Amino acid sequence: MSKIKESRKIGILHREEGPMPDRLIEEINKKAIEGIRAEICKIPEIHPAESCEYTIIIDRASHCLPFLREYVKNALLSGCYIINNPYRFEPDKFFDYTVAKRMGINLPRTVLLPTKSYRVEPCYRPIEQEDLLNLSYPLKWDEIASYIGFPAVIKPALGVGWKHLTIVNNLEELIRAYDRSGHQIMILQEKIEYEHFVRTFVLGKKYVCPIKYIPSRRDYICDHKHLSRELGKYIVETSIKLCKTLDYDMNIVEWAIRDGIPYAIDFTDLVPDANPRSITYFYYEWFIEHMTKVALEYALHPPKPRCWHTLNNLIGKVSDNP
Repeated sequence: MSKIKESRKIGILHREEGPMPDRLIEEINKKAIEGIRAEICKIPEIHPAESCEYTIIIDRASHCLPFLREYVKNALLSGCYIINNPYRFEPDKFFDYTVAKRMGINLPRTVLLPTKSYRVEPCYRPIEQEDLLNLSYPLKWDEIASYIGFPAVIKPALGVGWKHLTIVNNLEELIRAYDRSGHQIMILQEKIEYEHFVRTFVLGKKYVCPIKYIPSRRDYICDHKHLSRELGKYIVETSIKLCKTLDYDMNIVEWAIRDGIPYAIDFTDLVPDANPRSITYFYYEWFIEHMTKVALEYALHPPKPRCWHTLNNLIGKVSDNP
């Protein structure tokens, strides 16, 4: 790492999540690179267009605290680089599935369903039947079920952490789960009956760690030979490609492997669990080491301003993948 003349601060936004934030700050500062220092962000009131004291902010909290979301948006406009981009910091699963499909990546069969009901904000009138003229009702449940097949998974399009996810085994269970979904936009997806499941950390769009994972137990397994050379290469390269295209600097890509074929199940875990009690101390140390590298590399050589030029090549492209 080289020296720099001006001071460049790295700020951490976080909630209570175990030892990781303090340890990350400690490791960054232990490198003792002249002009670079990491600290916990402390934020008072925000003024429009005010400058930001940080060169880099690692954001692990604004998805839960709307005030912080406004702070990082303002910081972005002042030239601060935010991990992750606040304008992409949404669990926008269906959009990401669409991008992945156009990239030719294997996905489970997937459809997006209109909401069962509609939230009424206090300042708006209730949604009436006449307001839904653009929607095609009733849904053709038999056709949808025939396309997706059973068992299937129904889950919120904007959900995180497997919340409100339901496995359905027949049409009756599907309609019952849909009726319970309320105002949430739901995704219905083929359930891949996998023989192997992989959670893949991707940091800085280049550091990758594919981990054997047991979803039913939420267990990370320390097994460094769980993938063949060919499959491991595909998962690493494709996970990087996804995160570069979607502009995610800190993410997890989940793969379900069936009959030797990897399917991308989810790739919008933008605040990956980094607590050693859940991800094991081995992978915790990997996360700390590589998140430290990303923070310092970005502070020394701040990435160019955000743009989605990578998406331009996908517009209008129809994937050959069925």
